Amino acid sequence: MRSAAALLTVLLPVTGSLLGFWTGRRRSWATSWAVLGTLGAFIAACVETIAVIQDGASVPLQRMSFLGTLDIGFGTGATGTSLGTVDLTMRSDWLSAYVAVAVGLVACCVQIYSSQYLHGEGTPDAPTRYRPYASTVSIFTAAMMIVIHADNLVLLMVGWEIMGICSYLLVGHHSERDSARRAAVKAFLVTRVGDLGVLLAVALLLVSAHTTSISRLIVMADTGKLSTATATASALLLLAGVCGKSAQFPLHTWLPDAMEGPTPVSALIHAATMVAAGVFLVARVLPIYLHANAALAVAGVIAGITMLGAAIAAVAQDDFKRLLAYSTVSQVALMLAGVAIGARYKEYQVGIYHLLTHAGFKALLFLVAGVVTHLAGSTKLKDLGGLWVARRGLAILLALGLAALAGIWPLSGFYSKEAVLTTIENAAVEHHWGVAWFVMVCALLTTVFTGLYAGRALAIVCGGLPVPGSTHHVAREMNWPLVALAVPTVGLGLLYYAQPPGLAVTIGVQTALVGLLLSLVGLGWGLTGLRLESRDIADILPVGLRAFLCDGYRFDDLQNWLVVRPVIALARATVIGDRDVVDAYVRATPAGSRWAGILLRKAQTGLATGYATWIVLGVVIAGVAGVVLS
Repeated sequence: MRSAAALLTVLLPVTGSLLGFWTGRRRSWATSWAVLGTLGAFIAACVETIAVIQDGASVPLQRMSFLGTLDIGFGTGATGTSLGTVDLTMRSDWLSAYVAVAVGLVACCVQIYSSQYLHGEGTPDAPTRYRPYASTVSIFTAAMMIVIHADNLVLLMVGWEIMGICSYLLVGHHSERDSARRAAVKAFLVTRVGDLGVLLAVALLLVSAHTTSISRLIVMADTGKLSTATATASALLLLAGVCGKSAQFPLHTWLPDAMEGPTPVSALIHAATMVAAGVFLVARVLPIYLHANAALAVAGVIAGITMLGAAIAAVAQDDFKRLLAYSTVSQVALMLAGVAIGARYKEYQVGIYHLLTHAGFKALLFLVAGVVTHLAGSTKLKDLGGLWVARRGLAILLALGLAALAGIWPLSGFYSKEAVLTTIENAAVEHHWGVAWFVMVCALLTTVFTGLYAGRALAIVCGGLPVPGSTHHVAREMNWPLVALAVPTVGLGLLYYAQPPGLAVTIGVQTALVGLLLSLVGLGWGLTGLRLESRDIADILPVGLRAFLCDGYRFDDLQNWLVVRPVIALARATVIGDRDVVDAYVRATPAGSRWAGILLRKAQTGLATGYATWIVLGVVIAGVAGVVLS
């Protein structure tokens, strides 16, 4: 049952996608198949999770060879081991089961929500827009399920790359807008840079370790059969892919721009799928990282820089969705820190715990943002306000999500955030790891700034009077997913007390009190904006500093100078070299032949005396040359 349920998490969304696309000329059919496919995946993931909990320590891992083998034509290794066949095996354990539940829940809520959010698409005026959108969301869900359950890096890469393609299509859904097209291309190209690292890591492991099986690689790393050099190189290459997919410094710039996509897409990508895939990958191949301390240190430093930098940038954003986007970048960095710092001391589960809680409250926040946008007709914070007066129930849901984001007790975000902080503190204080000290300082400062931008968003969106004209009707289908996501936002804290298999985490009382105090300080600081006329605490920032932070430290400009312009210059030089050097030889061949023919034709005068003169001249030259050379 457990293995079949794991396979169904992939097959059901794919089936729903195909049936919805083929039979979805009527919008209701496309909606029904899309919802049924993702709902089935969620139910299958729940069944898998129940089986994992029931099996407990007796069956920690179950492998399934449903997909056979793949011949990649890689030849034979130095020891005679065949490298041409890859076993496409899936696996089921606590890590895959728990993350699959989060993915299935968010995907199902997104499909239900999208049916009304994109209500104007799929009508007789635009008959083809909603159907491919819903189908792509289902394929995206199935791809993430492949990543979760893959027991081979090649199979994992298949799902990894399918997600990349689907994200390009979904971010660029409103292709009539130039900004959406640019954002889609940027997301695709930036993540491809990181994906190249994953490809090289797979090739390196295939050549050096003679396998891409995750289970075998874990055994080799645990038993010391995987060399430190191979483990370090492959871990760093995989980390490049993590930075790309999970939007970590310095490959984080695509995520805020991806807000050009529909809001449900933002909820799907930011909550439990694409950006969480990088952290999941580190957790999945963690024994390789444990064999490469340098890679763990690099991951910790990247996480510290990203979490603090993104949290500070979020404080100054003037767009609600971009604020949430920078929040995602910061929170994913906190997950990565939990996995990387906790890995050395067998406490990496805290990062996965935060991944699960974040999936709930961040999806809730994005879908609430979608409803708010639907009501106000804008995502700009200056155009929002009065939600407490106009839609009190929606304001309460927004407050729940923001409070969980800030880590306020007793919501789920409090437990997962404090568990991560406790792990980092243990690594810093008890084990005296310098990287952990750096991450600890960044995490504590991030806690303050997270509360600050959460309070700021709450003050702006809920405070004041409703924006004139914001009286749009909100369909019931857009409300039910919000209620469903509020349940894990409030209730996933119970996992700390239940301690299910794989999620045995601890929280230090002192750390929890300090973290909660810092969160309350930041939240209260953000809420002081209610005393201002604009309700925006960021108005106290100098104009230049606010613009600098709002533009993400102008990191796009830096990338443009350091990467884009040199690449364009190199491309132009290559074109010039190809056109004016390589092609010049090709173009010169007929021209040279033509001129040579003209000269030879002039030499053919038809006079015998002229021919005799040339012969005598040639003989004289040959004789002189012979005398000189002798």
